[in-house]
Amino acid sequence: MFVIKILGLMDLLTAIVMVLLQFDLIGWRLGFSFACYLLMKAFLWRGDIASFIDMFAALAIVLLIFHIHTVLTFIFAAYILQKAIFSLI
Repeated sequence: MFVIKILGLMDLLTAIVMVLLQFDLIGWRLGFSFACYLLMKAFLWRGDIASFIDMFAALAIVLLIFHIHTVLTFIFAAYILQKAIFSLI
């Protein structure tokens, strides 16, 4: 139960970082750290559709680091945010 709450908190921070990266309000190092977190989580729980989506969200963060902004960022951020909310409830 404790691990689920920690992962939920990390997902919440990841969604916030994605939105801040979209508007260039934070540096690339923080974004890269959260992209690595999503990739690690996707690798650990591979085989699940949520892990597959996490992998693409990490790719979206990497694209944001290189200043390639898309509307998919908000979709991935909303998805990760709802995962965080369900984990924290």
